[in-house]
Amino acid sequence: MIEFVVQGLALGALYALIAIPLSLVWLTAHTLDLAIGGYAVMGGMAFATASDRSTGLALALGVGALCGLVSAALFVTLRRLGATDPMAPGLVSVGVLIALGSLAQAIFGIDPAFQANFEVPIEIGGVRINPQVFLNFAAVAVILGLIVVVLRYTGLGRAMRASAASPADASLVGIGVSRLQSLVFVLGGMLGALAGALLVMTSGLSFEFGLGLTLSAIGAVILFGLRGPVTAVLGGLTIGVVEALGSGYAPAGIGPAVPVLFVFIVLASGVFDFDDRTVRP
Repeated sequence: MIEFVVQGLALGALYALIAIPLSLVWLTAHTLDLAIGGYAVMGGMAFATASDRSTGLALALGVGALCGLVSAALFVTLRRLGATDPMAPGLVSVGVLIALGSLAQAIFGIDPAFQANFEVPIEIGGVRINPQVFLNFAAVAVILGLIVVVLRYTGLGRAMRASAASPADASLVGIGVSRLQSLVFVLGGMLGALAGALLVMTSGLSFEFGLGLTLSAIGAVILFGLRGPVTAVLGGLTIGVVEALGSGYAPAGIGPAVPVLFVFIVLASGVFDFDDRTVRP
């Protein structure tokens, strides 16, 4: 059981990395960027084509930023056209997700990408652990720490909180709400691409993974009530562990559905409030 938990935490860390920008997009733009899984696919597949890790990481981040910029442009265009319904950008982002999957297939082919970063696992307390687990955790911890610092102690963080609380009032005091929202979309593209690169080194990645990654990230974000990046990380880790335990212990036909059932049970409990848009670290 411990091995399944460790595997789940390794995968959950990547879900958390994708869920962080998803939560920030919700809190600053009041919509969900459902193309986030597509960013992971494009970034991860680009990473796998590079000749070395550093070049691949730079390429992945660049591709992710470009994908996020496209989504930001679509979001701003919809807002300027008067589309205030939060469902409109979400539906458009579904189209972007599908388009990115098709683009990844056309550019990188149908073969899965897997590049193990560590050949030999380490043994701790009788449990064999892939060192990649610690790398995934370190990436999440560093990024979450930076975001917490930005939100709490910088002018950018204060502007984000003001824009989330009242976009109209924030505009009146000179805050560029559209620019901030676009920045969050681009950040989401880069973090999604980073998660894709780590996934290539953890368990592998294919062009058709975009929808599954998006659904896992949505589950992670909503699990504890859309309250901010910290709860998004906790949700991602929880979803990863539940998925691993379901795959290990549930019957073959039920295992893949266990994380979805778990999220539904939590939502049905009515414990968390989804109408709070305060940006919290």
